[in-house]
This record gives sequence, C-alpha cells and structure tokens, in this order.
Amino acid sequence: MTGTEERLRAALAAKAATVTRADLRHPLPPSAGRVTHRLRTASLLALAAALIGAALLLPGALRHQADQPPAIRPQPTASPSSSPPPAPAPVPVPARGSARGPVPAG
Repeated sequence: MTGTEERLRAALAAKAATVTRADLRHPLPPSAGRVTHRLRTASLLALAAALIGAALLLPGALRHQADQPPAIRPQPTASPSSSPPPAPAPVPVPARGSARGPVPAG
C-alpha cells in the first residue's frame, strides 16, 4: 500500500468512528403540518400578487392625478405698471352745525 492509501483509510476509519446510531435514523418530520404550510404559501402568493398589481397600477394613477387642474385658481400676479395707481376718492365732510341738527324755520 502506498502512503496516500494509508492516509485515506485512516481518515475514513476516523470518520466512521464518529458516526453513531442516532446519525443513521430517519430525520423527524417538520413540526408544522401540511395545512399550515399551504396556508403560509397561499398567503405569501396573495401578498406577492397584490404588490405586483399595485406596482403596475400606481404609475397610471399618479399620471392621472398630474393631469387634473389645481383645486384653487391661481391668483394673477401684480404686473408692474407704468402709470401710478388711482388716488382714493375724497371723503365728504359733514357741514358744521349744532349738535341737535338744523334749526326749524318758523
């Protein structure tokens, strides 16, 4: 036997010594039942479908809102004019008289 074969046999023998009877048993079934697994899968698929639908519809909805006119009419901006603004109208001043009013004739 060559040196490589001896080392290979020694490595395999060491690995075989670490394997126990518990390692050779069938693995335990998953703790969650099939119904739970199916419900989880169905809910994740429904969530994914809703997200994909929203991602496809959202750009169209946003574009539709941008086409609408603003809710408030824009106020005209004051443009600079070359003429001065009109002067306010004079306020009439009452005639001076007595506090009681005009004196009756007679």
